[in-house]
Amino acid sequence: MRKYKHLFFDLDRTLWDFERNTNEVFQEMYREYRLKNLGIIDFDYFLNTYHQINNDLWDQYRVGSIKKEVLREQRFADTLLAFGV
Repeated sequence: MRKYKHLFFDLDRTLWDFERNTNEVFQEMYREYRLKNLGIIDFDYFLNTYHQINNDLWDQYRVGSIKKEVLREQRFADTLLAFGV
């Protein structure tokens, strides 16, 4: 029997439903931080706004305009700013 030294798993969209997990986490965040009370009335609009901002920042990262640390922080900050929070 052949012994393997390492075994790697690709979790992104193979073993892990990334989109579903993101949706669930954002729903929990929306409720926990009472974002509706802060003027973010519609959850789906909130999530779509996040995805648009996140995708734009990933585009900037891919061409070297921003660093990954900026992307990680800015996507949330920009989403909240889009709603005046």
